Amino acid sequence: MSNPYQPGGSYPSYPSQPPSAPQQVPPAATAPPAYAVQPVYPAQPTYPAQPTYPAQPTYPAQPTYPAYPAPQPYPTSTSYVQPYTQPYSPGFSEIPGPQRNMLLFVSSIILVVFSAIGLLGVLALFGMMALLKQLDTSNQVPAGLWSLMTVSIVLALVVVVYELTVGIVGIKNAAKPEKATMLLGLGIGLILAQIVSSIFTIVAYQDLATYTSDVSVNAFSTVTGFVLPVLFVIGAVMLRKQAPPRPF
Repeated sequence: MSNPYQPGGSYPSYPSQPPSAPQQVPPAATAPPAYAVQPVYPAQPTYPAQPTYPAQPTYPAQPTYPAYPAPQPYPTSTSYVQPYTQPYSPGFSEIPGPQRNMLLFVSSIILVVFSAIGLLGVLALFGMMALLKQLDTSNQVPAGLWSLMTVSIVLALVVVVYELTVGIVGIKNAAKPEKATMLLGLGIGLILAQIVSSIFTIVAYQDLATYTSDVSVNAFSTVTGFVLPVLFVIGAVMLRKQAPPRPF
């Protein structure tokens, strides 16, 4: 065996490859099976053509409106004075409102107290008169006197109930300037009721003088009966001045 790396050397010879096996020929392809004949379907129906609709009308273009000018700032007023110098803050319980007219309020309270006492007195007097009329079996008291006493008690009852109502209304609305006109009218009604009551009292005392000489008109009580109605009217006028001016 010669060295292949030397001059004149040769590579060794290797045995040849064995012959390969013969290639197998695939069998002949068989024909595909025969399928059944496809059915013949009926032809699709022919639908009518879609109708042709008219074209949409062409509307005119929207008009172009002019641009509005920007709002002008309000001029700063120097003549208006704020009614309250203390600014409102969440710490306050409420915004200050109109002040209560104390003259109207106090006169209304006194009017309610005196009217309640007078109402009890009129009811007691009415009960006493009914009792005396039952005891007068011999008709010693003239019929005219009973009639005069009955009318006097009814008139006094009407006046006292009216004064009590006016006093309650005055207490509720002593801080409402918008109710001042109504209170003024009620106060004038008090004065008129007192005038009627005083005139009837004078007439009644003159009639009683024909039966007995122990009665007389008390001028002081008659004059003092006008004090509360007059104070009520003055308080209503003062409350009316607190009302804001009405816009024309």
